[in-house]
Amino acid sequence: MSRNAVLALPAQLKKALEQHRNQADIADDEELSELMGKLDSLNDKVSFYKSKIQRLRQG
Repeated sequence: MSRNAVLALPAQLKKALEQHRNQADIADDEELSELMGKLDSLNDKVSFYKSKIQRLRQG
């Protein structure tokens, strides 16, 4: 896996929750949907700042 293909922590958490939901370990309810949305938002922010830092390092 390339360095850019590594998932950020929020994306890893969302993937884990999706797997548990799919296996019926946790309920697919409003609380889970809200948490998934928050993880998406956080992942977007992580991606933005990761890109910004990479651009700054390149000069």
